[in-house]
Amino acid sequence: LSYDGPPSNLRATNPFPADDAEYDELWVSLSWDAAPAAAEHDVYFGTNFDDVNDANNLDPMGEGEIYKARQTDDFYDVCDLVPGTTYYWRIDEVNDPNLWKGNVWSFWLCTWEPTNPSPPDGATWVSPYTDLSWSAGFQAGKHEVFFGTDPCSLPQIAKFTGDPTCDPGTLLKDTTYYWQVLEYAEEKTLGPIWSFTTLPVIPITDPNLVGWWTFDEGEGTYAIDWSGHGNDGTLIGDPQWVTGQVGGALKFNGAEYVEVPAAAWSSVEKQVTIAFWAYGDP
Repeated sequence: LSYDGPPSNLRATNPFPADDAEYDELWVSLSWDAAPAAAEHDVYFGTNFDDVNDANNLDPMGEGEIYKARQTDDFYDVCDLVPGTTYYWRIDEVNDPNLWKGNVWSFWLCTWEPTNPSPPDGATWVSPYTDLSWSAGFQAGKHEVFFGTDPCSLPQIAKFTGDPTCDPGTLLKDTTYYWQVLEYAEEKTLGPIWSFTTLPVIPITDPNLVGWWTFDEGEGTYAIDWSGHGNDGTLIGDPQWVTGQVGGALKFNGAEYVEVPAAAWSSVEKQVTIAFWAYGDP
């Protein structure tokens, strides 16, 4: 069999940067694999998806426009990128009088500031043994961490750490902590103040009650042991907090579970009673 029609792939492919990729430089050389039938390429570039998607070769062309160029090269250089910005671009393949509109691709630069704190900002039910982590700011190679219980006076607990992580040590229960990260890149950038609250202190009211997990937290990665024995469960996988028959509940998909410390059962030597309510998806 033979086929003498146009090539099956009439669009540019294999973009660099890859579609939806994070990029870490202030300039970029856009590149792509040209379609076999293409003699020239129309380049569109901007910060708004609709503007790039709707632009065409009848629009004004130039460095300050969305329609950048018609060219034979399969690359195009862009300078002065701005951190914290998502960029969109499109390559139309041209073999006059034919034109084949390309897909809109994108890439993004993170902000100068740190983002994505863990524990999340405002989180509750946080383990007193938690570590701190975050997404580093743009080109940040070193970090300082400030941490404490007074947001107006945070002492430094880590200086010039290379990784975006920090161990604050063992924390107090039922306490709200505040923390802030200073990023070192071209300039120093101080991030926002984040906070979280640790697990509550729960008194033991029944020494024979080994564990009591109500699943009423509604958020977080721990199922608190309300018996007061500290046998808090850890959520494994991604079970979802939902409304239960009474109070809250956890929804499992079959591969998720709550891991309870072995200490919860180490003192059980005789008969044990386990009570729970479950509802299976129909």
